[in-house]
Amino acid sequence: MRKLICLLCVLPILVFNCAMPTQGAGGSSGRITLVSEIKGEDMENLEKSLMERSLAAVEDAAAVVVSIENADSGELVYDTYELVLYNINGQFITESLTLNTGDYNLTQYLVIDDDQNVIFAAPLEGSNLAELVSDPLPIQFTVFNNVTTSVNVEVLPTEGSTAQDFGYAVYTFDVIYADLVYPQETIITTHKPGPDGILDTADDEIGGITVQTYRDFYSDNWKHFYDGPGADGVWLTDDDEIADWWWCRTDTYGSMQVGPGPDGLWFTTDDTISGWNDWSDPAIERSYGDPGADGEWFTADDVMRDYCLKEYDANGNEIKRVSYGDPGPDNIWETADDVITINWYGAYMTREYEGQYNHWDSWTRMVSYDSPGPDGIWFTADDEVRNWQVQEFGDGTKFFTRRETYNSPGMDDEWFTEDDEMSSYRTAENSY
Repeated sequence: MRKLICLLCVLPILVFNCAMPTQGAGGSSGRITLVSEIKGEDMENLEKSLMERSLAAVEDAAAVVVSIENADSGELVYDTYELVLYNINGQFITESLTLNTGDYNLTQYLVIDDDQNVIFAAPLEGSNLAELVSDPLPIQFTVFNNVTTSVNVEVLPTEGSTAQDFGYAVYTFDVIYADLVYPQETIITTHKPGPDGILDTADDEIGGITVQTYRDFYSDNWKHFYDGPGADGVWLTDDDEIADWWWCRTDTYGSMQVGPGPDGLWFTTDDTISGWNDWSDPAIERSYGDPGADGEWFTADDVMRDYCLKEYDANGNEIKRVSYGDPGPDNIWETADDVITINWYGAYMTREYEGQYNHWDSWTRMVSYDSPGPDGIWFTADDEVRNWQVQEFGDGTKFFTRRETYNSPGMDDEWFTEDDEMSSYRTAENSY
């Protein structure tokens, strides 16, 4: 059962009353209420000047940033998730969040202003300021079906204190904006020429379909790939032929499943894994292709098959990815003699974006390179283009609705001109 949680924050002086109404499917509903306040019995110990500054800070409150983890698995459900506050006659209302029924821990609670300065924070257990509140973070709460649960969160003004005083390493965080809409499901169709042999005409046929879902704006849960309509000849029916299956297991790693396993059924726990990628480090993504001597995936002896280095722009968008598939003469990965090799995106690729806070796949143009060119030096002007892709966003969100791939520079032998030859295109139907 999934719950929609909406924070309703009433801010009289220094009291933050945050009600979180939830609504489930099929008409059933539940409710979680966050009530955050500065502890009254400790307030008298604060200087009057600090109190006055705190009252002023309340007027500047623009949003809250929360992190919530599953209490059983420890998996982050929301990580530094910003909820914009709207002031309606003294009440502050945010967008909705979604949670399943179960036990959770609130591990971060920061109140910020329009400039993303943290003006109030809930201290963490063991921090210098933890003794000023009766229940420091983490705070455990339970989401019930059709039941309202109240979670009390005590916050303190940050002026005059450091992030370390609250138990945070720094206040810097990557914002995930709640107002960025993401699909519940996306159906991506790959098109191929029909009887006329010409791509992008009325008789084009389906070459394959990908179905994927999302956990939040930045993360997809899984992708299912289908390369045939099955015996009935109709796409998107139960007998479609599965090409392979990829599942984004968590925010830090994902695995590729290539077979149904001993039970012969796809999408079950024994599906055969061909490898997995570790993206816990934003700067480097490591790929493992062998489970190692112990025969078990996701253990310390898994064998690396390649890795890529990633670069980002000031908005946190990935703008460059370089593939290394050979550890070089020293046979040691991640050393200076590692060799650039061809991966699915070429030897390296660059991406361009428009605006801020893009989904990882919301680039406008991606260019792949597969050779260092005549000078033999990578990342110079004569590097040879492998192909380039462009995306359109036709539904007003950051999720593409059409993607075109160009594999030839055309008659003029120059890339990025009007006669470049389109080799394929995909269309996406996003269900919100």
